[in-house]
Amino acid sequence: MNKKTVILSCISVIAVVIILITSQSAANPNEIVIPEVDLEQIEDLIIGSEPPKLIYADKTQVMFETTGGVYVYDMEDKSVVRSFDTASFASERYPHVLQSSFATQDGKQLIFNFRDGPDLVAAYRYSFEDNSINKLTKNESRDYLNKRFECKYPDPQDELYHKASGTIATISSREYVYLTFQDWKVSTINVVYVQDDQETVYNVFASK
Repeated sequence: MNKKTVILSCISVIAVVIILITSQSAANPNEIVIPEVDLEQIEDLIIGSEPPKLIYADKTQVMFETTGGVYVYDMEDKSVVRSFDTASFASERYPHVLQSSFATQDGKQLIFNFRDGPDLVAAYRYSFEDNSINKLTKNESRDYLNKRFECKYPDPQDELYHKASGTIATISSREYVYLTFQDWKVSTINVVYVQDDQETVYNVFASK
């Protein structure tokens, strides 16, 4: 096989691969995608009218929600490993609705709800295991709600009530997580991990 034949063969293989990829994309034009938050613009993002809300926490990962997005922070890697721009997703599909999210108890799935007042307009399930998103029925959304990871508000008489921005997530009898922030800017959000009353503060959006 001469050099010219090899080059032509390579070009043919590349062309076939491109055609296959294009065909797969065209075969699923309705694929659901919630874009990631542009972290390059994090300094410009505002938390919203309510404090950031914890969704899930374990010994390594913390998930929380602001008015416009959901973030997954890895405490071991000290970085945001996943984000969801729910504001832009809603503006395209469900303008003028309320957004809320929660995680399943094992932290393997996220549920995104879009409501018009008390009425559920739409709900989606994201799986971390296969990076897929699918739309849920109202009954499916209700079933997931009953299996959600629950956070709680500290006692108003507790010092923690004045330190935490909203709810706390209990990991074990010795561990819990809460959030702090300043000036209602997303870029100032901190994760505070507490074990045996010893606090470790993680600046979520600080450069490593």
